[in-house]
Amino acid sequence: MGGKRYTLPDYAEPTDVPAVAATMMMVRRDLFVRMRGFDERFFMYLEDTDLCLRLHRRGFRNCYLPSAGAMHMWACGSTAGRIRRTYYHHEAVWKYFLKHLPNVFSLVILPMLLLLHLGLALLFGARRRLPAAVSSVDMASAGRREGRE
Repeated sequence: MGGKRYTLPDYAEPTDVPAVAATMMMVRRDLFVRMRGFDERFFMYLEDTDLCLRLHRRGFRNCYLPSAGAMHMWACGSTAGRIRRTYYHHEAVWKYFLKHLPNVFSLVILPMLLLLHLGLALLFGARRRLPAAVSSVDMASAGRREGRE
Protein backbone atom coordinates (compact mmCIF):
# COMPACT_ATOMS: atom_id res chain seq x y z
CA MET A 1 0.00 0.00 0.00
CA GLY A 2 1.25 3.46 -0.78
CA GLY A 3 3.92 2.44 -3.26
CA LYS A 4 4.55 4.50 -6.35
CA ARG A 5 4.56 1.70 -8.92
CA TYR A 6 2.66 -1.40 -9.81
CA THR A 7 5.10 -4.07 -8.67
CA LEU A 8 3.59 -7.34 -9.84
CA PRO A 9 5.13 -8.86 -12.95
CA ASP A 10 3.56 -8.87 -16.37
CA TYR A 11 3.73 -12.16 -18.22
CA ALA A 12 3.98 -12.77 -21.96
CA GLU A 13 1.74 -15.86 -21.77
CA PRO A 14 -1.41 -16.71 -19.77
CA THR A 15 -0.06 -17.57 -16.32
CA ASP A 16 -1.62 -18.97 -13.16
CA VAL A 17 -1.28 -16.48 -10.29
CA PRO A 18 -2.29 -16.62 -6.62
CA ALA A 19 -4.80 -13.77 -6.95
CA VAL A 20 -6.03 -11.06 -9.28
CA ALA A 21 -7.29 -7.59 -8.43
CA ALA A 22 -11.06 -7.20 -8.35
CA THR A 23 -10.70 -4.19 -10.63
CA MET A 24 -9.46 -6.54 -13.36
CA MET A 25 -11.25 -9.75 -12.38
CA MET A 26 -13.59 -11.68 -14.65
CA VAL A 27 -15.66 -14.46 -13.06
CA ARG A 28 -18.70 -16.20 -14.51
CA ARG A 29 -21.80 -14.90 -12.75
CA ASP A 30 -23.05 -18.38 -11.82
CA LEU A 31 -19.68 -19.20 -10.22
CA PHE A 32 -19.56 -15.85 -8.39
CA VAL A 33 -23.05 -16.51 -6.99
CA ARG A 34 -22.17 -20.10 -6.09
CA MET A 35 -19.08 -18.83 -4.21
CA ARG A 36 -21.34 -16.29 -2.45
CA GLY A 37 -19.42 -13.40 -3.98
CA PHE A 38 -17.16 -11.18 -1.98
CA ASP A 39 -17.09 -11.76 1.77
CA GLU A 40 -18.87 -8.78 3.32
CA ARG A 41 -16.51 -8.85 6.31
CA PHE A 42 -14.01 -7.10 4.06
CA PHE A 43 -15.23 -3.52 3.80
CA MET A 44 -12.43 -2.59 1.47
CA TYR A 45 -9.19 -4.38 0.51
CA LEU A 46 -8.48 -8.12 0.25
CA GLU A 47 -12.03 -9.08 -0.75
CA ASP A 48 -10.56 -10.07 -4.12
CA THR A 49 -7.67 -12.00 -2.57
CA ASP A 50 -10.12 -13.84 -0.32
CA LEU A 51 -12.33 -14.78 -3.29
CA CYS A 52 -9.31 -15.94 -5.31
CA LEU A 53 -8.16 -18.17 -2.43
CA ARG A 54 -11.65 -19.64 -2.04
CA LEU A 55 -11.81 -20.30 -5.80
CA HIS A 56 -8.38 -21.90 -5.75
CA ARG A 57 -9.36 -24.16 -2.85
CA ARG A 58 -12.34 -25.33 -4.92
CA GLY A 59 -10.05 -26.28 -7.80
CA PHE A 60 -10.42 -23.18 -9.99
CA ARG A 61 -7.51 -21.29 -11.51
CA ASN A 62 -6.65 -17.61 -11.10
CA CYS A 63 -5.07 -16.66 -14.37
CA TYR A 64 -3.30 -13.54 -15.64
CA LEU A 65 -4.16 -12.90 -19.29
CA PRO A 66 -1.72 -10.55 -21.02
CA SER A 67 -4.16 -9.92 -23.87
CA ALA A 68 -6.67 -8.34 -21.46
CA GLY A 69 -6.00 -4.78 -20.47
CA ALA A 70 -7.53 -2.03 -18.40
CA MET A 71 -6.53 1.08 -16.54
CA HIS A 72 -6.99 1.28 -12.79
CA MET A 73 -7.28 4.70 -11.22
CA TRP A 74 -5.42 4.22 -7.95
CA ALA A 75 -7.03 5.73 -4.85
CA CYS A 76 -9.85 7.30 -6.90
CA GLY A 77 -12.60 5.10 -5.48
CA SER A 78 -12.30 6.47 -1.98
CA THR A 79 -12.41 9.93 -0.53
CA ALA A 80 -10.98 8.62 2.73
CA GLY A 81 -7.63 10.06 3.72
CA ARG A 82 -4.42 8.07 3.58
CA ILE A 83 -4.41 7.25 7.28
CA ARG A 84 -8.00 5.98 7.13
CA ARG A 85 -7.18 3.88 4.02
CA THR A 86 -4.13 2.49 5.84
CA TYR A 87 -6.35 1.62 8.79
CA TYR A 88 -8.90 -0.15 6.54
CA HIS A 89 -6.11 -2.02 4.78
CA HIS A 90 -4.60 -3.17 8.09
CA GLU A 91 -8.02 -4.20 9.36
CA ALA A 92 -8.59 -6.25 6.18
CA VAL A 93 -5.18 -7.93 6.50
CA TRP A 94 -6.00 -8.92 10.06
CA LYS A 95 -9.45 -10.28 9.09
CA TYR A 96 -7.93 -12.20 6.17
CA PHE A 97 -5.38 -13.89 8.41
CA LEU A 98 -7.95 -14.62 11.12
CA LYS A 99 -10.22 -16.22 8.51
CA HIS A 100 -7.63 -18.29 6.66
CA LEU A 101 -4.80 -18.78 9.18
CA PRO A 102 -6.28 -18.62 12.69
CA ASN A 103 -3.21 -19.13 14.86
CA VAL A 104 -1.10 -17.33 17.49
CA PHE A 105 0.51 -15.15 14.82
CA SER A 106 -2.87 -13.98 13.52
CA LEU A 107 -4.39 -13.52 16.99
CA VAL A 108 -1.49 -11.83 18.80
CA ILE A 109 1.59 -10.92 16.76
CA LEU A 110 -0.02 -9.60 13.57
CA PRO A 111 -2.35 -7.12 15.32
CA MET A 112 0.61 -5.74 17.28
CA LEU A 113 2.66 -5.32 14.10
CA LEU A 114 -0.24 -3.67 12.28
CA LEU A 115 -0.85 -1.28 15.19
CA LEU A 116 2.85 -0.44 15.29
CA HIS A 117 2.86 0.31 11.57
CA LEU A 118 -0.29 2.41 11.85
CA GLY A 119 1.24 4.32 14.76
CA LEU A 120 4.39 5.00 12.73
CA ALA A 121 2.27 6.18 9.82
CA LEU A 122 0.47 8.59 12.16
CA LEU A 123 3.75 9.85 13.64
CA PHE A 124 5.69 10.23 10.43
CA GLY A 125 2.86 10.70 7.96
CA ALA A 126 1.68 8.27 5.34
CA ARG A 127 3.71 7.90 2.17
CA ARG A 128 3.22 10.28 -0.70
CA ARG A 129 0.15 9.77 -2.79
CA LEU A 130 0.21 7.59 -5.90
CA PRO A 131 -0.01 9.25 -9.29
CA ALA A 132 -3.60 9.87 -10.41
CA ALA A 133 -3.51 7.00 -12.88
CA VAL A 134 -1.32 3.94 -12.68
CA SER A 135 -1.75 1.39 -15.39
CA SER A 136 -1.40 -2.35 -14.92
CA VAL A 137 -0.67 -2.50 -18.63
CA ASP A 138 2.67 -1.47 -20.11
CA MET A 139 1.59 1.67 -21.95
CA ALA A 140 4.27 1.33 -24.64
CA SER A 141 3.07 -2.14 -25.60
CA ALA A 142 -0.55 -0.97 -25.40
CA GLY A 143 0.27 1.75 -27.91
CA ARG A 144 1.87 -0.78 -30.26
CA ARG A 145 -1.21 -3.04 -30.05
CA GLU A 146 -3.41 -0.12 -31.07
CA GLY A 147 -1.13 0.79 -34.01
CA ARG A 148 0.56 3.77 -32.30
CA GLU A 149 4.30 3.91 -31.69
